Amino acid sequence: MPPIWRGAPLELPDGQAAESTDASVLPRSTGMRLAGSMIPGTTRPEEAVFAARTRAKGASATFIQSIPCLGVRNIDASLAFYSGVMSFVRVGPKNASRVLIFRGAPGVGASAANQKAPGVRLVLRATSERPSAQEVHIGVSNVDAVFAECAKRLLAESQTRTEYFPHTYLGAA
Repeated sequence: MPPIWRGAPLELPDGQAAESTDASVLPRSTGMRLAGSMIPGTTRPEEAVFAARTRAKGASATFIQSIPCLGVRNIDASLAFYSGVMSFVRVGPKNASRVLIFRGAPGVGASAANQKAPGVRLVLRATSERPSAQEVHIGVSNVDAVFAECAKRLLAESQTRTEYFPHTYLGAA
């Protein structure tokens, strides 16, 4: 296979001339560079020493919490789901565009849902179009207990939907 490109001869330190071609640098199967021809000043991943890196300077402020904002089509249906099934409580006023909900330790209600109370805060915000896929990862102290509690409430909610006029419709939540 002939070389793709032939450049001008390079001068080696001992005075010998060498010919530079892409065939000596590029693999035959792809257009990627070989590991031996890395950008100057970089290291190979297997040679990198992570323990020797210097630590970044300390920040002047500390992150305390994160409050995810979830886009929903229907605030009322979403609020019914999060309060009825997931045991969240509404904090502050509810308006047509957004609502803040909170869930803390068992027995902690909306009165303790201030900024320093440990727990989960979510903002439900109304969107005009269908929200894209969203994720919220919530850490809990006992996964089995939370799952059993939510499954029990969800089962109770689904049984009321067999009525002709269900109390709440969670289809748009």
